Amino acid sequence: MEKTSSPNGPFVTSSRLEIVPRTLDGMHALRDTERDSDMRQAYSEMIAAMEPLGDKDYWACDWRISLADGLSVGGIGFKGVPDERGCVEVGYGIDEAFQRRGYATEATRAMAGWALAQPGVRSVIAQTEPWNAASQKVLLASGFVRDGMGKEGPLFRRLSCRGEDAASDLAIRDIRADELPLLEDFLYEAIFVPEGVTPPQRSVIREPLLWRTIEGFGMLPDDRCLVAEVAGQVVGAVWCRTADQYGHIDDETPSLSIALYPEFRGRGIGTALMRAMLVHLTEAGYARVSLSVQQENYARRLYESLGFTTVGETGGELVMACQLERHIGLCGDDCSACPRRLARDDDELGRVAELWVRLGWRDEVETPAALRCKGCSSEGTNCGRDGRCVFGLWECVAAHSVGSRHECAEWPCERLRQIAEAGDAREGAVREVCTSEEFAVLSRAFLRKRKNLGIVR
Repeated sequence: MEKTSSPNGPFVTSSRLEIVPRTLDGMHALRDTERDSDMRQAYSEMIAAMEPLGDKDYWACDWRISLADGLSVGGIGFKGVPDERGCVEVGYGIDEAFQRRGYATEATRAMAGWALAQPGVRSVIAQTEPWNAASQKVLLASGFVRDGMGKEGPLFRRLSCRGEDAASDLAIRDIRADELPLLEDFLYEAIFVPEGVTPPQRSVIREPLLWRTIEGFGMLPDDRCLVAEVAGQVVGAVWCRTADQYGHIDDETPSLSIALYPEFRGRGIGTALMRAMLVHLTEAGYARVSLSVQQENYARRLYESLGFTTVGETGGELVMACQLERHIGLCGDDCSACPRRLARDDDELGRVAELWVRLGWRDEVETPAALRCKGCSSEGTNCGRDGRCVFGLWECVAAHSVGSRHECAEWPCERLRQIAEAGDAREGAVREVCTSEEFAVLSRAFLRKRKNLGIVR
């Protein structure tokens, strides 16, 4: 076993693994024996980052992941000291011979937990390539949640909701059916009570507009709820639906509510919940989301920091909305809502493959590798059976020497109008073979071409 970077240096263990930072000398030796030029460059950059850190160089080095018998199985490490917000980034890799044994998840979970226990560290982030579903699965299994996009691809974040005396890791997940009664608690906690004002009776949640936010929750296709869990306890929730309730704008825009138990406020949990829900709704293909907040409510500042703007006001009650980032393809498909793109693992892709056959979009059930979305581009794998654009639009873009449809002098051309009409015509056939939940997803992804393209009938 290598010595750590100092006699009292860090040492992380898990049920099967021992994780130890390499010394500066160890990093030089690792670089000098590495044959791959890219890895040599990466090790050189680590060494350069380590040198000014002294006995804190473990924030920049490679940590050796080994089994109890000393056999090395991979490496993991941070990309520098915590920044001014208390955030550190982690990266990892398991040697090919030892992959698919859970070592990446075990090491990442242990290292993130160690980092979050260090003074001043509030969050750990990681980035993956958009196509790397295996790495994304590792991060989700390690307690991370999606937090938008980073420079390299999807960004994941794991937070600590640490109090002054002890640390507890925060997990954000979908609510379970047996936890739905908790929404009554959180609906009451969501009511803003100005300082010095006596809180209302709990029965106030039965007021029709309030009760509508949770009544029969889980029965409507657009019902979505995430909860925050600390040390096994659900401490907060964010939920949304498209019913006529506080914050309602239209039938295609979900309105959300959020609440935490009082003792867990002011720790960044609400921010984490909101970010997770915004990512969730973006990936589900919604164009925007709304909420209602009283003008003097301090939470208004949080909503504004997340991109919400005021779109209406009634008696001191503000209606705010946030535009969600979407990716509209050349043909008008909303790629951010496509089930192929949203599938988190091979099992989900398998169910999508079966749905595609039911719809008549494929003649046979394709393998997950064949169906997985790698992006719509002139060189990428596109949506057609042969990996080409169904509508031949990339060839059209190339023929007109433009970078996008909006640069074309003929836009919107007759071809796009026909594509939009074809999308309208598919609705009935899709509805016939799908469940209501499947239809809601497919409608957002593929059946709103005319609206997404901005083509007037």
